[in-house]
Amino acid sequence: MSTSLAAPTQFDWQTQPKAACLVHDLLNEACSRSHFLRHLGDRLKKETGTRLIDWIHSFLIPSRSDRKQVLLEAGYQTISTSLYRHQGGLFPDIYLKPEQLFEEGEIFIKVESVADFLLAQGLVETPIEGEAYAVVRRACVDLSPAQKVWVIESHGERGIDPAEYPTPTASLVMKLVHYAEKFRLRKRHFETNAEGFSHTLQLVRQAIQDLGPNRTCDLFFAAERAYWQAVSACGETGAGA
Repeated sequence: MSTSLAAPTQFDWQTQPKAACLVHDLLNEACSRSHFLRHLGDRLKKETGTRLIDWIHSFLIPSRSDRKQVLLEAGYQTISTSLYRHQGGLFPDIYLKPEQLFEEGEIFIKVESVADFLLAQGLVETPIEGEAYAVVRRACVDLSPAQKVWVIESHGERGIDPAEYPTPTASLVMKLVHYAEKFRLRKRHFETNAEGFSHTLQLVRQAIQDLGPNRTCDLFFAAERAYWQAVSACGETGAGA
């Protein structure tokens, strides 16, 4: 009699060829309409060894008669009247807008910092939507007639419109700075693993009480990345890439 345990079905990832083809097609369409996007894709491949498709946060496209059916057949699910999300893989969200009010497509590229991206690209006069320390910030970096290109940073949320989230208060900013520092400088060496986990969990729970789980998670993993890049030659190489 077998004593092996069945793998949990919630982590039983399957290939999603229809969704992958759909996202590739949308990206190719966007690149055909935007020189900036094509150039960015080339630079990412040459300078970082990464693919543009892996940096896509979401698409916003005109809602044509067949769009919804195509999305559903590719495995996307309806989240709201305009938002479709794939639960079976790590795919960009897709937003549909009425075609009669919206002719061009829009694509959102994930960045850790909108301000840093604008500085690196020499686009320092480009306006940023969303206040500093806001959950979502974005900037339009290409206003081609048929294709807008945005860069977007998000901290624990998946939306694309900064106006949908509250403006950060001075109190919230102080807490964000406080816990960002606490996570980066947290004690990491203990007599036992159990003591280490207990210490870290206590700090995380304190942050969740003040910031909520999503923002806490965002801060915690940002701190982990900063720590390992600081102490590891491999991390530094990855950061430079």
